[in-house]
Amino acid sequence: MAQGKAVEEHVRSERIELATSFVFATILTSLATYRTPFRFILTVLLSGIIASAYPLAATAATVGPDGPVQCIAAQPDGKFIIAGSFTSVGGVSRVRVARVESDGKLDPSFDPRGGPSASIKAFALQKDGKLVIVGDFTSVDGIARAKVARLNADGTLDVNYSPGAGPDGQPNAVLLDAADRAIVGGDFQSWSGTARHFLARLKIDGSLDPDFDAGKNLARFANAPPTLAKIALQPDGLLVFGGFFVTNTGYYDLARVAPDGTVDTSFQVRGVSIQAIIVQPDNKIIITGFLAGPNQSYVSAPARFNQDGSPDPTFRAATGVAYGSLMRLQPDGKLLILPQQGSQLIRLNADGSLDNSFYASTSAGNSPAITCFEVLRDARVMIGGNFTGLNSWPRENVARVFNNGRIDPGFVVATGAPQTRSLGLNLSTRGQAGISDDVLIAGFMIRGSGTKKVAVRAMGPSVSAQTQGTLSTLADPMLELYDASGSLIGRNDNWPITQLGGVITSPQAAELVTSGLAPAYGTESALLARLEPGDYTAIVRGQNQTTGTALVELYDLEGTSDAFLSNISTRGRVETGDDIIIAGVILGGDNLSQVVVRAIGPSLQKSGVSDFLADPTLALHNSNGELVMTNDDWQDTQPGELAASGLAPLDPKEAALSAVLSPGPYTAIVRGGQNRTGIAIVETFVLR
Repeated sequence: MAQGKAVEEHVRSERIELATSFVFATILTSLATYRTPFRFILTVLLSGIIASAYPLAATAATVGPDGPVQCIAAQPDGKFIIAGSFTSVGGVSRVRVARVESDGKLDPSFDPRGGPSASIKAFALQKDGKLVIVGDFTSVDGIARAKVARLNADGTLDVNYSPGAGPDGQPNAVLLDAADRAIVGGDFQSWSGTARHFLARLKIDGSLDPDFDAGKNLARFANAPPTLAKIALQPDGLLVFGGFFVTNTGYYDLARVAPDGTVDTSFQVRGVSIQAIIVQPDNKIIITGFLAGPNQSYVSAPARFNQDGSPDPTFRAATGVAYGSLMRLQPDGKLLILPQQGSQLIRLNADGSLDNSFYASTSAGNSPAITCFEVLRDARVMIGGNFTGLNSWPRENVARVFNNGRIDPGFVVATGAPQTRSLGLNLSTRGQAGISDDVLIAGFMIRGSGTKKVAVRAMGPSVSAQTQGTLSTLADPMLELYDASGSLIGRNDNWPITQLGGVITSPQAAELVTSGLAPAYGTESALLARLEPGDYTAIVRGQNQTTGTALVELYDLEGTSDAFLSNISTRGRVETGDDIIIAGVILGGDNLSQVVVRAIGPSLQKSGVSDFLADPTLALHNSNGELVMTNDDWQDTQPGELAASGLAPLDPKEAALSAVLSPGPYTAIVRGGQNRTGIAIVETFVLR
């Protein structure tokens, strides 16, 4: 019952709708909570009133792979390979293997045509994009290939890669060494007629490598079930291998071996029925299975060992955590585990304790199962298996979740993810407003056809009041609006007093009150303007050269027009503590939007800014304050996607991320790496 209520609450929280209106005082109250880490719910970007409600996930039935997904891998360009026993994706033929875009849309440039004759059990991705696959098949696209083959980067069979007659039994695992040579493990005793016990290495052309015979001292354990080979490769070339076998030194079910077959007798771990093995970056080893405890009793639990196989006392697996059939290490050192025949992923903290903040479970009925998952560099998780739903969301056999297990609505595997854009209803940035070059500068774009009526506000005292003075805010902000030619087209000092000129042709105070966008303090600034598509700049400075934190906001007052807000780029000073830059966007409508967020620093030097932020970092959060994505150096995570968008930063130390987001509010936070300070630009682009 308790678990049922927990699931109900989890699903309910995922379906939260934005309130019909965001009352300014209520939203700014969340500003005060921002001083406590991870508690900036809704954050500063949501001040003011939005005209209507925008549900966070109106998800229709999906059409994914028509059969189980058994393995997943991410390419460096942000695309994903999925493989298993399916024959189509979204009604389009994709036999056993397919490639999808970062939003789940089927990639038409990858087509295996006839594909493997039976399921793919595992695969490994080469640096050049080619794919080594192993499984039950006897042919690929009508050409004989016995259980092992290589596909080109477009999905077609690589006819120049020939593993010969292949193994005499079933291969279960494959990984690549530093030279892209495939190491295959499984229940076999020979390869193309040459003795190879459980392990074989193939040269880059697919032929058997005569210099590798790591399994020669391993033998099948009598009356054991088929070998379940689990392999992990250490940086020094040694392999930790688990399965059903014995060695010539008496080891049972687990060993560490050298490429020449030498068994490492110094390796102390003893185990039975080893299910998963991970070698951490520090060379510590995590193993699940029945592991030898005191008095040679066997305990079912994950355990971590030092490089020599001695127990690591700093890792204490949570009581009751069943051993897993698959494990993956997250960038923060946490461990995701798939219990054997499990329908729910479990996460452990780096010390082995249970992390209850993560929840990902398949829907009930028909024995749904998770069979594979991969942790991405941005901490999201790709999950594959045989299911029709995950966390009560309709997902067929593959899904992507955020770092807490909540479904990522921006990833739906089908022939085409929604391409129509949502509406950028609100774009805003909080930052330091100084003097001279350190004023707060916000540039924005209006795209589409026709005109767009917008509201622009500059806030200061309201922020101070709601944070009880914890921030040094701008007491009397002044607002100026410029067009692309640099002409001043509108300005305001104190919102109750309209300053006519440019696009402002009549008093606006009454209309600001009626719209609900009148600031709470008379010294704050606001203006209304009907603008043609183009580029605009809003500048916020303090009256009488005063300085402090300010909030500049841009509101779309006509969500149904053909013109739309597509970008806001704000320049300001990044300090330490709370004196950072915070940018926000509210996406409306009922479709997904492609959004790119950038944090620019070093490139400003070319524009004559000497005090630039040398190493900006970027974090994107949703309305619940949950981390959606993070980035430090843009080339580390999504270089292909960012390059394709045309928005890749110029300097490798700058940060950027690309995401497909459902309607709702999001916040991007820019800090300096290693507590650096300086001037930076944060940019939010709504591409569609």
